[in-house]
Amino acid sequence: MDGARSLSKRDPARQGRRRHSARHARACNEPSGGFYPAESLGSALARTLAIVGAALLAWAWLTPAAPNEMGSVSAWAYQLQQIDPEQIIANQTFDLIVIDYSSDGTEGGEWSPEQIQAIRESGKTAVAYLSIGEAEDYRFYWDPQWEEDPPPWLGPENPDWPGNYKVRFWYPEWRAIIESYMDRIAAQGFDGIYMDIIDAYYYWSEEVGEEPAADSLMVEFVLELRRHAEEDLGLAGFIMIPQNGEYIIVEDDVSASLAQAYLQAIDAIGIEDLFFRGDQDENNPYDPDWERIDILGTYQEEGKTVLSVEYLTLPELIQQYIETAIPLGYYPYATVRALDVLFDGIPGPSPAPEEEHTSAGRILLPRGNPAVPPVFVRFEPRPASDVHLDVLDTEGRLLVERMIPPERAYTGVCLELPEWTTWGLYLLQARETARAGSSWYGRLLFLRGAGSAGP
Repeated sequence: MDGARSLSKRDPARQGRRRHSARHARACNEPSGGFYPAESLGSALARTLAIVGAALLAWAWLTPAAPNEMGSVSAWAYQLQQIDPEQIIANQTFDLIVIDYSSDGTEGGEWSPEQIQAIRESGKTAVAYLSIGEAEDYRFYWDPQWEEDPPPWLGPENPDWPGNYKVRFWYPEWRAIIESYMDRIAAQGFDGIYMDIIDAYYYWSEEVGEEPAADSLMVEFVLELRRHAEEDLGLAGFIMIPQNGEYIIVEDDVSASLAQAYLQAIDAIGIEDLFFRGDQDENNPYDPDWERIDILGTYQEEGKTVLSVEYLTLPELIQQYIETAIPLGYYPYATVRALDVLFDGIPGPSPAPEEEHTSAGRILLPRGNPAVPPVFVRFEPRPASDVHLDVLDTEGRLLVERMIPPERAYTGVCLELPEWTTWGLYLLQARETARAGSSWYGRLLFLRGAGSAGP
């Protein structure tokens, strides 16, 4: 494997390219019976924009940490090159590791079952990287003759990644190749696969327009891989984790039932470059993609663990990353873009005490707004539990504290922030105290109203 090339492929220009947002808020003086229609909200926002000249909509989708479907994972690590099994075994800061199935990506470098078993015996879940949306010319399945005489399923070479080729992943021939790849991974003793290039569907449906239904075909591909694992290989607990491509569940040709089947087929989702975005390999500016975060809330609702990876080396950026990812319930990992170094794992979210459960997320307030608009909050608990909502600043100072009985929490509440509150990052925390006979469940949605952009 080329030491200068990471197996994890990305196209920053494609991330966040689709804008899907089905969640809306209402103003605090609106009726308490529910949300206004989307068109009413749009009209209200348009009027606000005309008045203030600029607006900021900051929101987060918050869910409680769901039971981990991959076991008791508390931290993870991700390395695709320069892998040393002994180093993985010795490192006790993580309990899930994503690695390539081979030391150098080739058939000759495949890890032995004994090596994978040793990693597992050290208390770690071992998951193998697998590109299902592109073909790689150093893999066991590659035929050099394809460069001159490509099979019908093989597309053009990826200009950003020499040696990697687009594939018409819906062709049976490619699916058979990937299933044979899974067979090797399973025979080595891996606990699951980490599926890259899920968003290849966008290339075929939008960029070249060859296959408009590529989104649903990718979902069907993943469902077929789940079937292959369970029925053909007899691996009912085989872990399947897609990397990126989170918008696939809301694409035009993916029905609600197909999206639900996809969510049921996967165990977690890996996400790159969610909080720090730019053109550099590492240490890009802090710029959270709240729309992707919104979509990830749907995965969390279905009990899927979010494995977040950011390419950071500066301690202050890593700390900022942790302080943002943990309240959202994500499992963070910081590394280099080449994925050729094993860094220590970062402890993920800690479960709340049984008697009290907490969801938390971030609010970004508009710059220079003298009269801070209120924050709309809706929380949906099970009956018979009180909800406590707090807003804190970054120093932990309590700005707002409210207790909402369950009958009120269903219709939503408004939190009036102090007028002196300035632009910055704040923490919104929901604590639900269960009464006798009830169990905690719910989701928290808050949207930031429009305000003056200021200087």
